[in-house]
Amino acid sequence: MFFMQDEGEESQQNPLVDGGGEIEGGLDNFLWGGTLEKVDDDPYVSETGEPEYGPGGEDLERIIHTKSELGPLMKKQVPKGQVMRCIVKREKGMLGLSEDIVLCVQEPSKWESDKKHHRVLLAQKKQKSSTLNIHINFPEIMGRQLLAKIRSLDKNEYTLYDDGKKAGKKGGQERKELGHCKVTTSGATKPITLDCTVKLYEDVLSTTYELHTVEPKFNKEKNSYYLPFERVGERVTMNSRHNFLLKKTEDSFKKKKKPLQIGKIDKGLFALDVRFPLSPLHAFMIVLCHMQE
Repeated sequence: MFFMQDEGEESQQNPLVDGGGEIEGGLDNFLWGGTLEKVDDDPYVSETGEPEYGPGGEDLERIIHTKSELGPLMKKQVPKGQVMRCIVKREKGMLGLSEDIVLCVQEPSKWESDKKHHRVLLAQKKQKSSTLNIHINFPEIMGRQLLAKIRSLDKNEYTLYDDGKKAGKKGGQERKELGHCKVTTSGATKPITLDCTVKLYEDVLSTTYELHTVEPKFNKEKNSYYLPFERVGERVTMNSRHNFLLKKTEDSFKKKKKPLQIGKIDKGLFALDVRFPLSPLHAFMIVLCHMQE
């Protein structure tokens, strides 16, 4: 399933994923995603006071309905020293026959009290494709116009493209590769690892960043893995196999802020924090690829 079924959740068919399956032994023995209490001596865990990034108020309401503004915002890096707070959730598709995955943004300084989810990106699997083909659209814009695609020609490897045309096809700009993910899983009772490369373009120049998942620690007493999330109990409240942290490959210092943190907060609902060098689109792509496993 796209979101791994947690104990007590009903099984739901998800068109974004082929196959499925249960976790061996359920979640009683393997609580993925970390302890829910703060570990005082763990240097990873910290309460951040950094500025929050993104539009708010009337600006946000206008931007999410305007392709010329929303597209560049979704492709733009979150500035250094700031964090964009988002929500990833699943929604029933048309007629309830499919399931969509949606990226929402939360207004800066209001994420604790504002329960409204401002939908900015929508992921839908193309059903008649011979290979995995996920379209990322603008959900609130007329016609749900395309922003990017995720394609997978090899098992566990995914490539993100913009909305351009294939090489050799007439009309429009030639499509660009925006990122690549390789996901590795060693079975239902082992953590998923992810390595990715993201490309950001400025005119004709591009900058490439390499990132990978933070290795979880294993607590022998509790017989479970845990990860050092920030704001435990606020941004991360539930255990899930798809809770994870991402770091830049060159970052060796534990206290470095992580470019991506995603943690479950409710059934089918995850809190996503995005930092430099990622853009919201890259973060959404990485989350979608991780949840394919």
